[in-house]
Amino acid sequence: MASGYRHNQLRCCQANAWRIVVFCLSFAVLSCFLCGCGTIGQRKSRVSHLSGEDKQFADALAHYCQGIINRNTLGDNSPQTLKEYQRASELDPKNNMLHTITAASACRQNVPDLDTGRTHYLKAIELAPSEATLYIALARLYFYQKKDKEALSVLADGFKSSDSETIILAFTYGFARTFIAKNNVNRAIPCVEFLAAQSKHSRRYYHLLGDLHTSLDNKKAAIHNYLMATKDKKSLPESFISLAAIYAESAPDKAEKTLLKGASRLPDNTFILLALSRLYSIQKQFDKSLDVFAKIKNIVQNIQNNTITADLYIEYGSTLDMAGRKEDAEKIFLECIKIHPNADQALNYLAYMWAEQDIRLEIALKYVNRALTIEPVNGAYIDTLGWIYYKQKKYDMAIERLLKAAFIIKNDPVITEHIGDTYNALNNNEKARHFWLLSHKLDPESQSVKKKLAAQGVDIKTLTSKITP
Repeated sequence: MASGYRHNQLRCCQANAWRIVVFCLSFAVLSCFLCGCGTIGQRKSRVSHLSGEDKQFADALAHYCQGIINRNTLGDNSPQTLKEYQRASELDPKNNMLHTITAASACRQNVPDLDTGRTHYLKAIELAPSEATLYIALARLYFYQKKDKEALSVLADGFKSSDSETIILAFTYGFARTFIAKNNVNRAIPCVEFLAAQSKHSRRYYHLLGDLHTSLDNKKAAIHNYLMATKDKKSLPESFISLAAIYAESAPDKAEKTLLKGASRLPDNTFILLALSRLYSIQKQFDKSLDVFAKIKNIVQNIQNNTITADLYIEYGSTLDMAGRKEDAEKIFLECIKIHPNADQALNYLAYMWAEQDIRLEIALKYVNRALTIEPVNGAYIDTLGWIYYKQKKYDMAIERLLKAAFIIKNDPVITEHIGDTYNALNNNEKARHFWLLSHKLDPESQSVKKKLAAQGVDIKTLTSKITP
């Protein structure tokens, strides 16, 4: 019986356990006729025609079948099952599937026999180096032992030798995601580094590495990986934005260059442009910021054929407001409200902007009440309502809303200043001074509060830190 035939016969048996058992029984009966059996008639002993190699194979097959029976009756975690598989693999040491089955059984024991599992997986890989599942099985064993370096080394070997690199990459990514989900970032990073080194889509993995290092506050490593991600011609816009965000903390010029590079690479990407406009706003370069906003609006409406979101309108309008272009800001907010009638933030912003200018107070009142219908316990909206009542000289109604806003939003210097202003209008100078002092402590740079306190005869330079909100 040829060795290749025996292995093919065993593979068929592994596909159907009951057929294996039947085959073994038939083989045993055949052996009785070939070798002789004292219990059948009065036949004389015959000389066996089976070679030693054939008999060894028959024994391996018998032990494997007994392992199958034990698995079905005692369970795959049974020591008896493992013992039979081990004996079968010893008798047929060049059968990679027997080693794989033995390794799997060893790992499933109630007390896993990991050394036996590792030994047999290594033998199986040696016999079948192109089968990706063997590398994955051994790597999984190493990962569970927290031997990540060994696991990744096995996967690297598998990537070079196996017939399915995609399966290995998917397996590694799965473990990386598991580590991230369990907040084991330090274990996830080497897995993602492996993926970045092997995958054709390395930009995604370099970006993920940047995010992981950012979560650990490893800024140098984060910058390196984001830079690697931006080298790809098909770079993700998030890579430029994330890199710029790190630079913005200490090197805003680098942040600007990064975003301009991203905008050059991806000229119609509004996310990069929005990040650039925000950077300019933070630097109080409002003209540059507004130029970028105008470009974003043009891209969205004319190129992408979409409606501008309420959030974008709000950012655009607030930037115009900060730049002192009140009328233009008003137009943007009105356009937003026309397209997005339930944009509560836009309704509130415009209402507050009008209240600050002491204009269109009746419309402002309608707008803020619409916002409160959507967000009834929003402290900022309630403050706007109170401030409109203040501007309308309805001070009792104003103080009620402002105190409620202060209860919802603790220690807000603007709301606290509004309360002081309202008490001052009610001729309660003591409470007015008290709330202005609190506002000053919360925001010592507020010039309006300093002027009000000075008018009350308070020497700002002598204020102590004993005032408690």
